[in-house]
Amino acid sequence: MKGQIVDESMYELYKFLKNPIHMKQFSIKLILLIVLVIFTNSNVNCQIRTTNPEIFLFKYSKKNYSWIVENGKSFTPTREDLLKIEKVILKGISEQNPQREEYYNALKKNNPDSTIDIRDFILDLKNYKRQYVCAINHKGEKIVWVNCFCNSNGKNPKKQIISVNDGGNCFFGLYINLTNETYYDFIINGDA
Repeated sequence: MKGQIVDESMYELYKFLKNPIHMKQFSIKLILLIVLVIFTNSNVNCQIRTTNPEIFLFKYSKKNYSWIVENGKSFTPTREDLLKIEKVILKGISEQNPQREEYYNALKKNNPDSTIDIRDFILDLKNYKRQYVCAINHKGEKIVWVNCFCNSNGKNPKKQIISVNDGGNCFFGLYINLTNETYYDFIINGDA
């Protein structure tokens, strides 16, 4: 009985595909499916679909990003992960800005005629595009390297990590342990 159903189903498929129009439609769908599978499983970087189109996700690989975590595995952040990342970045900024403001005030006090602007010291997340590389470390913790920049210097942030020497507060980065919602190595670029 079971063999007969399979044989009948295969015969129906054969009859369906024998029609040139059906065969062409089937071939196109099969090719699209293969392309989708290849790109889904490849090491290609892609933009995350978020409410903020200025966030870019780079797939972790040991070859390209072993400095983030050693022998890690890639993961794609969920909507909940993205919200946690945002929360931790904002926490880091809120802990960095008082020191930045203090530094600005000291400079202004020592140079009252200076044209320096507080906006050149204070970090405001809405002014930055972001790149995330997401990995799972050997403990099973989700680690995210975050690269923030206000200027991509002519580079395509969808395709390559934006890296510069100096650049001031236009460039900063940090690591986030998403598992325990903490950050470390929050580094703001210096000025030349």
